[in-house]
Amino acid sequence: MVSCFLFNYREKSSDIQQPLTPERYNYTDILSMSNNFKDKIGEGCFGTVYKGQLHDDYSIVVKKLESFKVSEEHFINGVSRISGIQHPNLVPILGFCSEGSKHVLVNQYMPNGSLDKYVGNSDSFSWEKVWEIVLETGQGIEFLHGQSGGGIIHLDIKPRNILLDGNFRPRISDFGIAKLCRKKHDLVSLYGRSETMGYVAPELMVSRDFEAVSCKSDVYSFGMIILEMACGRRHVDVDAINSSKVHFPTWVYELNERGDLEFENLTKSDTMIARKLFVIGLWCTQTRPSDRPSMTRVLEMLETDLDDLEMPPKPVFISAQYLRERELDSPKEMLLPETMERSS
Repeated sequence: MVSCFLFNYREKSSDIQQPLTPERYNYTDILSMSNNFKDKIGEGCFGTVYKGQLHDDYSIVVKKLESFKVSEEHFINGVSRISGIQHPNLVPILGFCSEGSKHVLVNQYMPNGSLDKYVGNSDSFSWEKVWEIVLETGQGIEFLHGQSGGGIIHLDIKPRNILLDGNFRPRISDFGIAKLCRKKHDLVSLYGRSETMGYVAPELMVSRDFEAVSCKSDVYSFGMIILEMACGRRHVDVDAINSSKVHFPTWVYELNERGDLEFENLTKSDTMIARKLFVIGLWCTQTRPSDRPSMTRVLEMLETDLDDLEMPPKPVFISAQYLRERELDSPKEMLLPETMERSS
């Protein structure tokens, strides 16, 4: 019965909106809409975010991009491409500004903030709502990877970039911004930020020529979010609890092996949801990109009976420093050291 509900829910939420033409504003307009950047509501890898208002009192978000060194032509062409990507689980781009070195995006405001406010609190949502958030976020990522026509790899999937609308429906933000980075090292340098590190796929931490980028990199980031939602705690909390460095997916896997996952007070249907999310999250965070499922496969797994899902191998943690010391000949296919055995 749950699988039937999810199938119908997926069909309903995958309707594609009609493309909109973003409005081009001058910088004076931006200053007016943002009240001179007075109401700061966030700061991320690509810049600072402010709440603003259009002339009709429609709430908006003004994203002041501060890490971009691109020409006006490049920026406008890029915004034109990504603004046509419309999906119920993506934050629409309403407008933009590009004047010299000033680059700004205007997005729809999401009143319930980001998922970052709720991850780590097991009482934030019911298990059914957790399921819906995971499912719809996955649909948005799958759309970016294939159905959007642009083959968009997000490269910065994390709770802070999953916004929640008035109905707590997830909307992915900052999609396509990676395409606006003209120089690859401009994007790679962003991965050093603390709020991003834990969600970055291992291969992106070691590739010098950016050849390791693939849709599987987003799958890894999504898997980390799934595990956090299922555990009710952040991956950084686990690191803080333990004296030695801990690989969050490995920690989750070992909890399951010891039978220490807490399901005592859950209903049968909620337990099924929780266990399935653990299994899928562990598949998504496999070390080798080729061992991770595609987003299409992830959505299929979400709609598959728990008994039909195979438990993945134990994830193996390899530090970025270890890999950098050993220059990989093929960053597209990370190879585990011979001394490290995969657990079955």
